[in-house]
Amino acid sequence: MKRKSKIKFFFDFATLITAFFSIGFICFQLMFPQRTAGAVREALISSATNVIPSLFPFMVISRFIIALGMLSPIENTLGKGMSKLLGIPQKSVSSLLIGILSGFPIGAVTVCESYKKGEMTKDEAEFALCVSHNTGPAFPVGVVGVLLWNNKNFGVFIYFSQILAMLFLCLLKRKDRRGLYIRNTVPNYKAKKITASAALTSSVTSSASSCVGIVGFIVIFKVITEMILSFIPIKFELIRTMISAVAEFSSGSASAAELGGAAGAAFSGFAVGFGGISALMQACALTAETDLSIKKCALFKSIQGAVCAVMCTAYYNMFIKEDHVMEVYKKLETIQVNNFKYIAVLLVCAAAVIKYLGKKHKNTIQYTFFSL
Repeated sequence: MKRKSKIKFFFDFATLITAFFSIGFICFQLMFPQRTAGAVREALISSATNVIPSLFPFMVISRFIIALGMLSPIENTLGKGMSKLLGIPQKSVSSLLIGILSGFPIGAVTVCESYKKGEMTKDEAEFALCVSHNTGPAFPVGVVGVLLWNNKNFGVFIYFSQILAMLFLCLLKRKDRRGLYIRNTVPNYKAKKITASAALTSSVTSSASSCVGIVGFIVIFKVITEMILSFIPIKFELIRTMISAVAEFSSGSASAAELGGAAGAAFSGFAVGFGGISALMQACALTAETDLSIKKCALFKSIQGAVCAVMCTAYYNMFIKEDHVMEVYKKLETIQVNNFKYIAVLLVCAAAVIKYLGKKHKNTIQYTFFSL
């Protein structure tokens, strides 16, 4: 009885926080309509000039390949070997490759479609989401590297660093998972034959629909981020950049480039490796039609983003030499001690929340981490 009352209190508290945030969001729009409209306008311009041009062609061609069944030879050739090496589901090899080449949400789309067809079990599909929900090459290379940092090589490194981080996490726990996934999952679904014209038509229409959804998430998270940042002074650049990188990858990458220096390189790597809460919500929208959970994916992507941030910081310190580097370091040295008090308060609050959730859901958290 006592446990039920605690659970009820937890959900009531979560509902209260959600209601408070929703009311605050509405008040922010009413009090600052120009700022809200500016955030929406900026998000739409960024999506039209950077995100959509880099994503849409890859989305169309990847779905066209999937529709025609061109990935079957790859699964038959590489599936068993990569499953044994990395400890990943054999049927997730194609999703992994699609996620690497096309980026989210195509990898998640492939996983959900395979799960609906019965080609994966629930546990296999949830881990497949972790390894396939990556950022495609167009955004980190073309946008982050060329446009934001004016350094194409850095963009290429960011792209490959997220892949290396993902492979590293797979190898780290492959012994715990390898026995589960080396078997060849036999699908109970027989794909229908489809013509090239029909495959192209469905690929274009479905990709256009996905792009609209992506833009919607980018816009709403841009407004939410703008609302949160309105309460944080401009001088707290690190905190503002961190919030932007956690919330949404495109605005987070732009804020990281404005910050510059090793810290900006780290946040750029984290934004691309993690993908932002916005990208997780896209995966959540896809899995809503199934019984799949994104808890494992969220934890996996958080660690992947952290590893990617470390790698990007090392790359910046070793290879990138810019004139403004010393200026950034001087700016960081002049930060007052009061700034770090705010950071300490945030860390203490985060530790308290993690400790509270760890006590309430200890078994779930342990299972989620050790089953990665």
